[in-house]
Amino acid sequence: GSGFKSKVDFAKVYCINEQEFKTLKPWIDLPDSFTFKQEKKDFTKFKKEKISVDLSTADSTELEKIPGIGPSFARRIINYRNKLSAYYSLEQLRDVWGMSDSLFQKIKPYLYVSDTMPGTLNMNTISIQDFGKHPYVGYALAKVIISYREQHGAFKSIDEMRKVPVLTDEFFQKLAPYLIL
Repeated sequence: GSGFKSKVDFAKVYCINEQEFKTLKPWIDLPDSFTFKQEKKDFTKFKKEKISVDLSTADSTELEKIPGIGPSFARRIINYRNKLSAYYSLEQLRDVWGMSDSLFQKIKPYLYVSDTMPGTLNMNTISIQDFGKHPYVGYALAKVIISYREQHGAFKSIDEMRKVPVLTDEFFQKLAPYLIL
């Protein structure tokens, strides 16, 4: 199949008996035996570089360097960041469509979030339409919060929003980094 590497290989041909092989052996231009030499490969030059990607500013090319992130998933991460206005925690990646816990654990060591504060939602001037576009809010909740603001006047502090009856502490903590007055 792969050719003859030695005279011993030639002796294994089924149509040649031992007597014929002894007759032909002096004219066979191959070594008497062959030993396979394994090359020692130097894998040190293939060491992977340590990848560290800022989730707040990364483009799709940077995200695709992370094992487990392909072009479409990189786009989803960036699109979600744009809807939020910024990430403030790695845990927010769990909200990206298709993010499984196993994938999150796999990519987490390669990511970090810079200290940029995402505060972009002015609670005293934002419209229902703009507030409703935020992934954590939605139109129905935006309508309730803006109605509360219209009935009780402008918010004097972000914590004052806790008085809105439908807001849970968990929701408030998730949304608070995006709020400004």
